[in-house]
Amino acid sequence: MANGTPRGGSASVWSERLGQALELGHRLRMGTVWINAHGLRDPAVPTGGCKWSGSSWHGGLDGMYEYLQPSGTPARMPYFCENLNYDTFGLAVPSNVPAGPETGPSSAAPYGLFVGGRFQAPGTRSSRPIQDSHGNLHGYVAEGGAKDIRGAVEAAHQAAPGWVDQSPGARAALLWALAAALERRESALTSKLERHGVEFKAAKVEVELSMRRLRAWGSRAQAQGPCPQAAELRGPVLRLREPLGVLAIVCPDEWPLLAFVSLLAPALAYGNTVVLVPSGACPILALDVCQDMITLLPAGLVNVVTGDRDHLTRCLALHQDVQALWYFGSAQGSQFVERASTGNLKPVWVSRGCPRAWDQEAEGAGPDLELRAARTKALWLPMGD
Repeated sequence: MANGTPRGGSASVWSERLGQALELGHRLRMGTVWINAHGLRDPAVPTGGCKWSGSSWHGGLDGMYEYLQPSGTPARMPYFCENLNYDTFGLAVPSNVPAGPETGPSSAAPYGLFVGGRFQAPGTRSSRPIQDSHGNLHGYVAEGGAKDIRGAVEAAHQAAPGWVDQSPGARAALLWALAAALERRESALTSKLERHGVEFKAAKVEVELSMRRLRAWGSRAQAQGPCPQAAELRGPVLRLREPLGVLAIVCPDEWPLLAFVSLLAPALAYGNTVVLVPSGACPILALDVCQDMITLLPAGLVNVVTGDRDHLTRCLALHQDVQALWYFGSAQGSQFVERASTGNLKPVWVSRGCPRAWDQEAEGAGPDLELRAARTKALWLPMGD
């Protein structure tokens, strides 16, 4: 027997078969699950929820991080844009024809959207030119829109059950395989970073750091497991880290490869499926990595949509089937995301217009990424009468 509320806060499971109760408690999408008990509390055990109950936490380390932040990460700066129009932000896509020495047709084939494990044409049937640091045409990427975001979210939902059921070792193996694929493309990726104004030495460091991040998150994924925690009452409490679901990520313009990898890796390591908007200044690097994902990752696990950042951000923030949203862009965009995401109470993480040092371990692979990539479930196992 099980009882709870649809808000996702807590539930209790009653059974004489402990194995069956644990299986059901593990699969319930709740913040707290009691086995053969109800209403137990301990200040050291996190208490929170999901779905309609929001994503805030009380007690334990999770509750502390609601008010504190890891050392070495950017401070949470207060901001408020009074001139932001919520009704028109990102509603229209501006003209994407740049001015420069070369704006004519490119000899290279245009990049499509990476959705459902394959490249496909956008719903708008249009592309946007990408220029290098000298203003010359580097290539064309697809101009994604609301229809493409809907398709990407649907593909992510279809891939979610299979990816959640994968073992931590299987997730780690895929991240390591992706790191090996980056290593094979190292020279090509370095050359493309150089075209966008990055010095050769810095470009090489960015590619090497990207490979290192994938391997590091693969090791963290392999080490995942329930963490037993002592409580005042008799019996342990299992602290489980569970995926959020479909996680939308809007990448920053700086560090186009390293930021892409640093945000994608923890999301995959914790079992999320991803809809991602790459760097607007240089999205070609992310699309090159997607060419290896066709054969390495399950279809729909990672979906990359290119186009106007504000327009795609609006589509993701207002989408009711996106479970969480990370936004690294302007202060206005951050404010819009926090306002628009209240429709389904999705947890959001915004940069508020502050740049982030992705090459530093504390900011590019620190504990805040690990905390944001999954949610905690407290599984109570009381003993005695």
